Amino acid sequence: MRPLVALGPLVLVGVLSACSDPAATVDDGPDDASSTGAMTRETCAALVPDAVFADLGWVPTGSATPDELTCTREATEGQVSVQRRALAYTGPDDRAAAARTAWEQRCDEVGAMVDRAAGIAPEAAASCALVADRGPDSVLVLRTGDDDVLEIRVAPRADTPVERIEAGLRALATAATAS
Repeated sequence: MRPLVALGPLVLVGVLSACSDPAATVDDGPDDASSTGAMTRETCAALVPDAVFADLGWVPTGSATPDELTCTREATEGQVSVQRRALAYTGPDDRAAAARTAWEQRCDEVGAMVDRAAGIAPEAAASCALVADRGPDSVLVLRTGDDDVLEIRVAPRADTPVERIEAGLRALATAATAS
């Protein structure tokens, strides 16, 4: 029991040091929802409009559901989601580099290819895509001109032709870069 008490002050000093270290802070930018990543019903409606479901050949079953960083919308045939990736950076000057790094890492993690996304999201600052041909989820990772990193996912439950998946991703990318 005695050694644990002796370590207590060291742990407290370590925690206090981390909290006061400027490099350990995260600056989410201004306090408005569009730059901090907080999703609202209005943001979701703009990110996942009805037109996306028409392009997919799906019928939406309700309105979009937001949580802090993700907007999800359901259809009988599948699910569409747009997630704003959290960025870790210490100041406004570091945001672009943090977005670039987060985008590159996420593209690597999902196995997405930059050349596959060229025709899907030409208006994005950078994009990569993994379009599933009759299989699991299709993913599009965008870095917007505002240095946001968005992961767009189309998860079909029913057989959906790849051309429709690409059309849905294209509509989602257009909505995301316009928001």
